[in-house]
Amino acid sequence: MAKTTNLGLNLTTDDSTEFEAWRESIDGNGSGNDKSNMQIIDEFAGNAIGRSGTFTLLSSNWANSTQTISIPTLGANDLLNIVGASVADQDKLDAAQLFGASVAGSVTFTAKNTPTSNIAVKYFITRGVA
Repeated sequence: MAKTTNLGLNLTTDDSTEFEAWRESIDGNGSGNDKSNMQIIDEFAGNAIGRSGTFTLLSSNWANSTQTISIPTLGANDLLNIVGASVADQDKLDAAQLFGASVAGSVTFTAKNTPTSNIAVKYFITRGVA
């Protein structure tokens, strides 16, 4: 079946295509190269739209003033924006004077002033382009 250039959506110019085959190409539940248009659009939206979440910088996990947090949805070209989950947590982030360096799937924080208590963090990922 022919595909669109950018998203790879299913196209058909075959007048003999049966309704069931056409419907499944639009909203079926395929896999691999046989995904339906709805699955392709949903996957694209998931990759294009940023993600948000939370994590906690544990006071017991600092080693040499660094701590690595796993964020599986973080891509190599994405921007990670963080804030404290509360005013108190933001104050702790500010006091720690953190620097973050990310790679796909994780971010490593280095603290100028190593925190002595846990810091709850909210994050938002802005999707980058390759």
